[in-house]
Amino acid sequence: MGLKGRYSSQNGGVQAALVAGALAVVGAVVTGLFSLANVVISNHDQTSPPPSPAVTARASHSSSVAPTFTMDYPPSGSHVSRRSGFTAGGAVTGPLGRYTIWLVDHPSYGYVVDVKATIKDRGSKWQAIDRPLGDSSDHLPYKRKVVAVLANPHCRLVLTRLDSSASGNQTRELPLGCVPVWGITVNVTRP
Repeated sequence: MGLKGRYSSQNGGVQAALVAGALAVVGAVVTGLFSLANVVISNHDQTSPPPSPAVTARASHSSSVAPTFTMDYPPSGSHVSRRSGFTAGGAVTGPLGRYTIWLVDHPSYGYVVDVKATIKDRGSKWQAIDRPLGDSSDHLPYKRKVVAVLANPHCRLVLTRLDSSASGNQTRELPLGCVPVWGITVNVTRP
């Protein structure tokens, strides 16, 4: 085999190796995307029943102790007034640090930012008053699904902007860094 034939066969081997390497990278990227999509889908599974009676959220961050919180009240199925709304709250375990707790409504079209919770008793309890519920055009009675969210600083910033936005406080998806906790459904039965 001459010099040209030897070079061509070596070049073909290099090309084959490059193609195999590129296919391996593409395969890894596709596998990673499917894994990420699976995590996102499983985190937003709307068919999951709400935990009962208390639900707990845990955030993952660099600290060895992740903050947790429970949503102890009101009980799911409570009858409430549109004008007066309800008070939600529970216990906080571990320091929240830069994390905050928010209540968001969860209608079929996405999420509606309601209120940032107040932390009480040296960080051991949280409380949030959600009112009014809906608007006067909503025909009574109706149900309202409310989710407690553990928000990292990025999520907190986006929720704050949505809450103060003149164009509305709605979003189709929760922002990155929001950990939703399936909360409660209240029955709005009175004006």
